[in-house]
Amino acid sequence: MKDLRELRYFLGLEIVRIAQGLFISQKKYVMDIIKEYNLIHSRPMKLPLHTQVKLTVDSGTPIPQADQYRRLIDRLLYLTLTRPDVRYAVQLLSQFLQAPTMEHMQAALHVVQYLKDSLGQVLLMANSSAA
Repeated sequence: MKDLRELRYFLGLEIVRIAQGLFISQKKYVMDIIKEYNLIHSRPMKLPLHTQVKLTVDSGTPIPQADQYRRLIDRLLYLTLTRPDVRYAVQLLSQFLQAPTMEHMQAALHVVQYLKDSLGQVLLMANSSAA
C-alpha cells in the first residue's frame, strides 16, 4: 500500500481537517454543475424552490431530452450528502424522472441557482466529545 498523505479531495468531496473535526464541502462539484448547465451568469436564488410551486406528473410540456433532467437530478442527489438544505427539493424533483416536463426542469435549475447563492456552505463533522 502507498501512503497518499492527508485526504483533501475525494469523489467530489473537499475535506479540510481542523482541531474540531472535518469540514466537508462540494463547492467544486456545484461549480461543475453550474458550468455544465450554463448558469454562471444567472441570478442566484434565496430558496431551493418557490413556495407557490405545485409540481405534478402532468404539469407542463414533456422534455424532448429527458436524459438531461435525469443527469441533473442524479448529480443533485449526490450533492445532498453535504447539502441537507436541498434534500426536500431534490427528493420532490426525483419523483418525475419517468416523464419530466419543462416545468420540472425549470424547478431543478432553480435548485442549482440556489446552490450558486450558497456556495460557501460546508458540513462540519465534529470530533466526538463523549469519553
